[in-house]
Amino acid sequence: MGVVWTADQKYPCHRRVALKVIKSGMDTSAIPARFEAERAALALTDHPNIARALDAGTTDQGRLSLIRRPELTLDHWLAFGET
Repeated sequence: MGVVWTADQKYPCHRRVALKVIKSGMDTSAIPARFEAERAALALTDHPNIARALDAGTTDQGRLSLIRRPELTLDHWLAFGET
């Protein structure tokens, strides 16, 4: 449904984020509805093991995008025991 990259957000603050963009050609009516449902669910979720939605919008090409906190690896949890 989408492609996810790790990125550095520079505005409004500098932080590492996961950027998910809906794939080109996946703009049939069902896919954007599922993407919107994912964005809404993440916006309402507050759990330390689920990535929080930080921002959402569209690209310059009109593709839906979602910026969220990157998921933490098991190595991170073992090394630091926190987010």
